Amino acid sequence: MNKVFFLILITLLFVSCVPSYRISHKIYKEAKPSTNKVKAFVINKELKKEYKILEKSQIYELVEDDSYQVKIKLDSMKTSLVCGNGMAGSMLTFGLLPSSLPDEYYYGFQEIGDENKKFEFNLQVIQSLWLFNLFYPKSFSKQAGKALLASYQEKNK
Repeated sequence: MNKVFFLILITLLFVSCVPSYRISHKIYKEAKPSTNKVKAFVINKELKKEYKILEKSQIYELVEDDSYQVKIKLDSMKTSLVCGNGMAGSMLTFGLLPSSLPDEYYYGFQEIGDENKKFEFNLQVIQSLWLFNLFYPKSFSKQAGKALLASYQEKNK
C-alpha cells in the first residue's frame, strides 16, 4: 500500500507541472512577419529543432528547391539552463503555484547569397510550469520563432 501511494504521489508531482513557453520581452510579441519574404533553401535540415524555429519565425519563405540564390546554414542551438529549484513550488502544490525557468537559447545561422551574413541571437524564452498551462499551452518552437523574428527585425532595422 505504501509503495502504491508513493508512486501515485510522485506521478502527481510530475504531471501537475504542465510546461508552456513564453517570450520574456513583451515588445517581441508585437513583431509581425514581412509580406515580402525572401525565398531560401536550408542546407542542413537535419537540425530539426533549429529548422522548426526558423520555419515558425517566418523570416524567410523556406523552399525545397536548392536552385534559389539564398541558402541558409543553421548552427546548432546552445542552451544555458537555469537551476531547477524554481520547480519545487509547482511540484509541492501540485501545479497550483506557477513557476518559471528563464533559460537562454543561443541561435545562429548563416545566410549565403550575394553577401554572406552571419546571424547570432539570444532567444530569451521562459518555460512556465503551472497546472493551468494545460488549457493554454504554447510550444517552444512557436515562441522561439517569435523571439527570433523580433530579434532579426531589430538587428536589421
